Amino acid sequence: MRGLEYLNTEYPTAALYPDGSSCLLSTSQDTNEREFSSHGASDGEAWVREMQDFLGKADLAVRIARD
Repeated sequence: MRGLEYLNTEYPTAALYPDGSSCLLSTSQDTNEREFSSHGASDGEAWVREMQDFLGKADLAVRIARD
């Protein structure tokens, strides 16, 4: 096997802020809700709403192979 090998991780991405704080995005929706809530009182709930909206339209963003 040659080339790039793709590996999944529990924390696929994060954001670093100028004040030195960070926000980690997990593969777990519950973990993400808690992470966002730790940054702002209503941020976790807002994350859940945005994800529900996105997942309801995911087929527009991601082409899913169908048999």
